[in-house]
Amino acid sequence: MEDRQVTVEGETRPLPQPFCVIATQNPNTQAGTFPLPESQLDRFLMRIELGYPDAAAERTLLKG
Repeated sequence: MEDRQVTVEGETRPLPQPFCVIATQNPNTQAGTFPLPESQLDRFLMRIELGYPDAAAERTLLKG
């Protein structure tokens, strides 16, 4: 990202200015997942925790 470009399937594309990256965090219990060191946590603007939907909302999602 520091180079202001990304390469996907061999094709390099410039990033627009400004650009935003959205990332997910896997549970620490998942194999191969490690917590980020303190020095890398400041790279994130915000942290949003969605949690799990209640039973009625889950049924609506599954029917959807």
